[in-house]
Amino acid sequence: MKKLTCEMCGSTDLIKQDGIFVCQTCGTKYSVEDAKKMMSGETVEVTGSVKVDVSEKVQNLYVMARRAKDENNAELAAKYYEMISIENPNDWESMFYFNYFKAKNTTLGDMRNSVYRFDKSLDSVFAVIDKTDKSEDEKWAIIEEILEKVDSMCDSFLSWAKSHYRKFSDTSDSIDELEDRAWAIADMQKNMALRLSDHYFDRSKEKQVQYMKSYVENYLLKDTLDKRFIDLTLKYYSDKLLKAEEYIKVIDPTYQSLIGDTAKENANGQVVDNGENSGEMIQVNYSLGHYNYQNYWYSSPNSSGGVSVRVSLKNIGTKAIKYCSLHICPYNAVNDKVGTKKILQLTGPIAPNRINNGSYWENVWYDTTIRYAKIEYAEVEFMDGTTKKIPGEQILTIGARTANGAQNNGKKAPPMPIGAKICYILCAVAPILVPFCLSDFLDSLGDTGLIIFLSLMIGLPIIFAIIGSILYNKPNKKAAEKKKNESDDKNEHQK
Repeated sequence: MKKLTCEMCGSTDLIKQDGIFVCQTCGTKYSVEDAKKMMSGETVEVTGSVKVDVSEKVQNLYVMARRAKDENNAELAAKYYEMISIENPNDWESMFYFNYFKAKNTTLGDMRNSVYRFDKSLDSVFAVIDKTDKSEDEKWAIIEEILEKVDSMCDSFLSWAKSHYRKFSDTSDSIDELEDRAWAIADMQKNMALRLSDHYFDRSKEKQVQYMKSYVENYLLKDTLDKRFIDLTLKYYSDKLLKAEEYIKVIDPTYQSLIGDTAKENANGQVVDNGENSGEMIQVNYSLGHYNYQNYWYSSPNSSGGVSVRVSLKNIGTKAIKYCSLHICPYNAVNDKVGTKKILQLTGPIAPNRINNGSYWENVWYDTTIRYAKIEYAEVEFMDGTTKKIPGEQILTIGARTANGAQNNGKKAPPMPIGAKICYILCAVAPILVPFCLSDFLDSLGDTGLIIFLSLMIGLPIIFAIIGSILYNKPNKKAAEKKKNESDDKNEHQK
C-alpha cells in the first residue's frame, strides 16, 4: 500500500490522534476515510470539513526548521525556513536563516556569488527588525545572533578559500580566485559595519571597528600572498582601504594602520613606477586557429585559409590598463615572416593582477602556411592617461603554434554542415558533369557554346567552393560572437 503523504506539504510524518490523522509538519488533519483513500493511491481534496490551522502549521515548521538549524543541516533548514517565510513574509528569523543556509550550502566555485547574494539580503532583514514592536534590547539581542552567524560564515568561507589556494597555488587562476572570494567576504564585512552604524551606532562601535579591520586585512591577504601581490592591491585599491582606516580611527584613535606611507603615496599619485624597471607589465597568452560551427576551437586555418586569433592578457603591472594594442606578425614553419603585421587592440579597464579573457579576432590572415606569430611590441595606454611602448622581448608570452588538423581538448571533430558538404562535392564533380551532360547542346551553339563551356568548367567549381566556404564559416561567426559576448559579460561582472 502507498505510504501516507500529506496533500498540503508533502510530509510523510502523519500520526493518528483522537481518531484522525494529523500531519506533524503543517498540521493538516485527515479523516480515516481520507487516509484510506490516500493509502490506496487516490487524491484527497483538502476542502470542506478539513481545516488547516495556519498558526499550528507555522509552529510545526519552526520546530522542524530549528531542529535542522541545530543539526547544521543547511539544506533542510533552508527548506523549512523558506516555507515559514511564505506563510509569514515579515518574520526576520525565516528571512535571515533561509538566505543564510542557502549561502552556506554553496560550492567553492559559486562562493563569491553566494556571499554577494546573502549580503544583499541583509538589508531587508535589518529593515524588518527595525519595524517590529520589540524593545531596543530585544532588537539588539536579535542583531547579536545575526552577527554571530555572519562571523561564523566569514571565518569558514575565508579558511576554505585560503586552504584551496595553498593547495593549488601553482595553477594560473589561483590568485584571482582567492582574491575574488576573499574580497567578496571583505565587502560583506564592510557593509555589516555600515549597517550597524546606521541602525545601532552606539551599541556596536567595537563591532564596527572589528568589521572594518577585517575588511582591510582580507583585501591585503598578508598572511597568504607574497609582498608583490600585496603591493599590487595597495597601489590599485589604496584609496578605498585608506577610507576604511579613517573610519576606524574615528572610533578608535589608537588604531595602527596596516597600509602605511606606501599606500598614501599611491593614493596621491606620487608613485609612477609601473614595472618599467623590470620590463614586466603584461602577460599575453594567445592561440591561432579558428572556431567551427559548433564552437570548437581548432589550432589550424579554416577551409578558406583564414587564421583567427584568441588572446588573454593579464596586467602584471601596477596601474590599470585602458587600451592595449598588440603589433603581431605571422611566421611559417621555417621561421620566415609571412603575411602582414596586424594590430589587435584590447579594451579595458584591466586592473592590476586582473585578466582580460577571450578577446577574439576572426580571419586576421588568410594563409595556410602560418604556424605561429610573434608580438613585435605593445602600445599600452593607462587609465591615468600615461602611455608605454613595450618591446616584444619584455612581454611574458605563451603563444600556441598552429598544427593543421589538431583538435581542441581532444574532442572528435563534428560533422561538416550538409550544405557545405554538397557544395564541395559539386565543386569536384562539376568539370566531369559539364561535358557529360551538355556537350551535344554546346556543340550546336558553335563558338558561343565553346565560350559557355569554358566559363562553366572554370566558374562552377569556384562558385561551389565559395558557397561551401560561406555555409561552413557562417555558423563559426555566430559562435565566435556568442563566445565574445559571454566573455565581455564575465569581465563586466568581475569589474
